[in-house]
Formats: sequence, C-alpha cells, structure tokens
Amino acid sequence: MVKVSGKWLGICMIFSFLSYGIGMGLMEVINKPALQPLQVLEQRNKIITGGILVTVFHSLFNMVWLVVMYGRLAIFHHMLSRFYLGAGLIATVMLAIGGVSMLLPVSLSNSAGNDQLWFSAFVIWSSAINFYAYQTGMFIWGIGGLAFCYLLNRSHFAPPVFPVWGSIGYLIFITGTILELFGIAAGVALSIPAGLFEIALSVWIIKNGFAKTDTV
Repeated sequence: MVKVSGKWLGICMIFSFLSYGIGMGLMEVINKPALQPLQVLEQRNKIITGGILVTVFHSLFNMVWLVVMYGRLAIFHHMLSRFYLGAGLIATVMLAIGGVSMLLPVSLSNSAGNDQLWFSAFVIWSSAINFYAYQTGMFIWGIGGLAFCYLLNRSHFAPPVFPVWGSIGYLIFITGTILELFGIAAGVALSIPAGLFEIALSVWIIKNGFAKTDTV
C-alpha cells in the first residue's frame, strides 16, 4: 500500500482544489459568447496549461487521496470503502472528460477559418459536455462523500464534528448538482458547505495527521 503521511495527504487534497480551480479559470475563455478562433489561438498556451492542470494534476492528486484513504478506511467497512474509492475514481474521470472537452476548440481553431457559425456551435457543444460531465461527476462525488463521512465517523481518524459537517455538506451539494442539471443555477452556492468541509479536513490532517496511524 502507498505510504503517505497525513501531512502530505492533506496537502494533496489542497492541491487538488487548486489545480482544478486554477485550471478551469485559465480555460474560462472557452465559455465566452461569440468566441472567435483567433481568440483561442491567442490564448492557446493559457488554455492548454489549464487543461493539463484539470486533466492531469487534479486527477493525480484526487487518485492519491482516494487510494490512500481506501487503505486507511477499508478495515472499518470493506464494502463502503470500495464504494467510496469507485465513486471517487468515476467522478475524477468525469471531470477529466470535461477538461478534455474544453480543449477541443483549441485543436480546431487553426482549421476553423472564417466559419464562425460552425466554430461557435462546436464551442457550445464543448462547454455543454464539460457542464454535464462536471455536474454528473460532482453528483457521484457527493454520493461517495456520504460513504466517506460514515467511514470517517467509524474510524475516529478525525473529531466527530467532521463526519456530521461533511454529511450535511454533501447532501446540500448533491441537491445543488441536481438543481443545476434541471437548469437552476444554485450549484456554486450549495457547494460551499462541502467545499469548506474538505478544506477544513485537509488542514486538520496536515496539522494533526491521523488519530490511529500516520502511515499505511
């Protein structure tokens, strides 16, 4: 099993947040209305850097977190820990698919020429894939998060406030993803409790390690 100290595992999760947030910020130009092929070409390096952060670094940081957590939590409930690992990996793949879709306009910007209508339709299609991949992936992440909070409570790796906070946060988060899929823009606000839980837990792990053991 991978050996990662609590400190580095917490840092890994913080980096996961940062890599996805910064990466999507760098690719935000893809969501601009009436985007021109020339605009994509001018910001090609910026968009590609964002894509690498989202599809490679975010995925790697997520997978380290999931695999190490599985190793720590499996002794408390093997089936649920597998479910959490599987849900987390599927969610990570979904977000990576969304990131790849945002890169597609870059590959076509050279050949788009003056066909603005065709290029605009493709950009809208790429953004739609990213939206549905993200919302679906985050729905699955939230479901897995509920299992994680149950395991966290059983393991006593962290204070009892964290499993309670996380369970409530993930339920709110799941609601947000469903509303987004039905066209109600509430996902960002409803993601705050779960996001703060994950950041707070990561900081706690960085500071305190794990209650029972610090290596796997």
